[in-house]
Amino acid sequence: IEGGLSLDNKAGWETGGENGPAVKPRDLTNSPLIQAIRHHDSDSAMPPKKKLPPIEIALLETWVLLGAPDPRTSAAHKP
Repeated sequence: IEGGLSLDNKAGWETGGENGPAVKPRDLTNSPLIQAIRHHDSDSAMPPKKKLPPIEIALLETWVLLGAPDPRTSAAHKP
């Protein structure tokens, strides 16, 4: 886990790492993850070498706008 950041569960992206939360639900401007995938700053760009396809960026932006729900605990995914 680089920088103390874990993105594999909701607690990880809400708590964040050394620089605080990775995602600010419903806030694209202040969500570091969104800024990183948009490649606004080459030092924090994710992935560092090649920008994600626009559709993948749009999916992550939509997820943040929806409040960054954990799909594993969503009522829609429960049997």
